Amino acid sequence: MKKSFLISLITFGLFLIACSSSDDDIAKNDVAQQEIFDLHGIKPTNADLIDHVVNVVELDDYKLAYGRKNGHAWFAKYKRSGEEVYTFELASELIGNYAFSHCNHSSNLLINEGRLFLQCYLTNEEDPSSVTHHFGTSLILLDYETGKQLYGLKSKNPSSEFKNLTQIRDSYFIESADWIDGGTVFTYYALTRDGMLLWDRDTRDGEQRGIEGYEPYCFLNSHAIMYCIGGTMGYYNNELEYYTGRKFSIRNLNLRDYEIDFEKMIDLAPETTDQNNIIFTNINIINEQDNIMKITYKKKKTIYDQVSGNESYELLGDYYILLSEIDGEEIERGEV
Repeated sequence: MKKSFLISLITFGLFLIACSSSDDDIAKNDVAQQEIFDLHGIKPTNADLIDHVVNVVELDDYKLAYGRKNGHAWFAKYKRSGEEVYTFELASELIGNYAFSHCNHSSNLLINEGRLFLQCYLTNEEDPSSVTHHFGTSLILLDYETGKQLYGLKSKNPSSEFKNLTQIRDSYFIESADWIDGGTVFTYYALTRDGMLLWDRDTRDGEQRGIEGYEPYCFLNSHAIMYCIGGTMGYYNNELEYYTGRKFSIRNLNLRDYEIDFEKMIDLAPETTDQNNIIFTNINIINEQDNIMKITYKKKKTIYDQVSGNESYELLGDYYILLSEIDGEEIERGEV
């Protein structure tokens, strides 16, 4: 499934703590860090090595902290009592030629079924409070319970970021956006739940600009999606043929090989031949169950006010169509 399978996403706030190279400022910074630890009741090991705390998040069972420690991106997990469960620092091989790394407010820590994804930013900025600057990224997959690193992926190019993490049954799909020669190249990755790389590739000329370009879409497995071609669909009247989108295509696309496995034409209203001012909106596609996809949509009538010239919409119903993900054949349709 697409995004509904995905994720508990925790977007964290940001503590900005100014630092400089003077002894007085370093001392003040140490005091500020300790105040954060005391406020949240956590007891970090080697607290004197923590350069910067971005945030501490208090969950039902644990407390999570992250930022920069000893010049490296840092994440730690604590019991509610404040005792440290584990601490993680980004390894040097995932920093490459950069001098430092850190977590910041855009690290978008994601927890899913015992797996934790953390985006770490690579930089040459010595000032640990410069958490908005980065020159590369690494994506880390950890075992949430133990802190063991299962996988580490370094971005191919500077100024790239990983996004659109999606769980697909027993695998994950991730993409990165890389700025190259004034343009954007997206790279797709598919991982097992334990961090083994299934496949990866750069997008090609003529492809959509990232996975969101196929919206609405739904993953079938770790390498294929089914998506609808079109957006708001319908027609105003038979004479003008202003909209002819009552019929649209659905495609099964193999992302790994960039090949179309099949394409089918779907008619949202096969019984309709003479209705005017009808549109179809809010089209979505989801996994209904194994090997069955579900398209949902709304049917609306456009109503014109001849005096004001304004238009409004009357909802005529919510509808669905069930399709085989194997060959796109229609199984069932009806009103919700």
